Amino acid sequence: MEEVVINIVETPIEVTVSITETNNEVGITITEGVSGLSAYEAALLNGFVGTELEWLDSLVGEQGLPGAQGVQGNQGATGATGSAGAVGSQGIQGIQGIAGNNGADGADGNEGATGATGATGATGATGAQGNQGIAGNNGADGNNGATGAQGTQGITGATGSNGTNGSNGQDGATGATGAHGIAGSNGNNGATGATGAQGNPATTPKGISSILFGLGSFSATVSISNVNILTSSCVLFTIKPTGRDLDEMEFVIFQISYGNIIDSTSFDVIVTDINESCEGTYELNYTIIN
Repeated sequence: MEEVVINIVETPIEVTVSITETNNEVGITITEGVSGLSAYEAALLNGFVGTELEWLDSLVGEQGLPGAQGVQGNQGATGATGSAGAVGSQGIQGIQGIAGNNGADGADGNEGATGATGATGATGATGAQGNQGIAGNNGADGNNGATGAQGTQGITGATGSNGTNGSNGQDGATGATGAHGIAGSNGNNGATGATGAQGNPATTPKGISSILFGLGSFSATVSISNVNILTSSCVLFTIKPTGRDLDEMEFVIFQISYGNIIDSTSFDVIVTDINESCEGTYELNYTIIN
């Protein structure tokens, strides 16, 4: 009996196969049986609840342990060279590369020919006199000179004669203390002396002068005469406006000086308005103290 192979490629179903052999011919009869339950339907009968997709997901078990490393396979044969691919598009500009090292110095060139001598330049103007230099330090002291030769011994003078010693006088005896004398009587009064000449009276000259300051004039000179003034005299001055209130002088500052003394009988007074703010007539009072 020869081997018979039957392939069933449709959806598996229950079939019945009968093989008979008659006169070297094989007859095959296939009878379709009743279709069985699918695995999902069988799961439902056995209590599974859910859709078929959920049942399929339930069939995935837990991750198994990694298997042992397999044996290294043999090197496969080199595959045939593939055809050249299409040319790719232009890539983007790359970043600037690192600067390269400086190249080695080139060899020195040949020395050039000597140039012609230039014309002599004009003499420059004489520079200004420089500042006096700082005085130098004192030089070191020189060495002492050699000691001079010893001079010749002078001639010894003659010895003078000794003078005669005078004799000592005798001490006188101490005299006895004398007794107190009798008090003398008062003498007569002396005659009255002659009357002296009349002296000059002590005077303190005083006076008043008038000073006029015109418009735009802030200095005035007054001459004072018929006085007794010395170079050692002291003169006191006061000044006030004529016919006006003293409040008008609140911001007026005067500088008063005197001089030009002539024959001790006259002198000049100079009055200056420091603030240059006065105008009109002022009264100058003076007192001379000798």
